Amino acid sequence: MAREAIRKILPAAVTVEAKDGAEALEKVNGDEFDVAFIDLNMPGMNGIALARELSQRDHRTRLVLCTANIQETTRQRADELGMKFIAKPISSDKVKEFLDSLD
Repeated sequence: MAREAIRKILPAAVTVEAKDGAEALEKVNGDEFDVAFIDLNMPGMNGIALARELSQRDHRTRLVLCTANIQETTRQRADELGMKFIAKPISSDKVKEFLDSLD
């Protein structure tokens, strides 16, 4: 549902969407991205594992963890990766506020 919400908020011309971590890694394939909105719970690979892989490939991509309930251990791992947070439910206001903070 987070993926669908972000798809509705951001223009299709500037987004790449993946259904899980493996597909995200395939689609990145050496390309550079400004921001990666990553759901914590995904099939096969959780959001922290995906963020770790993405950060190894490109240190410039800003990583954003989307989750409704974050435990302290998950927060610590995300902080180590320099991830920001957007609490679910995702809204256009939350995404806009985050994107505005990047300037």
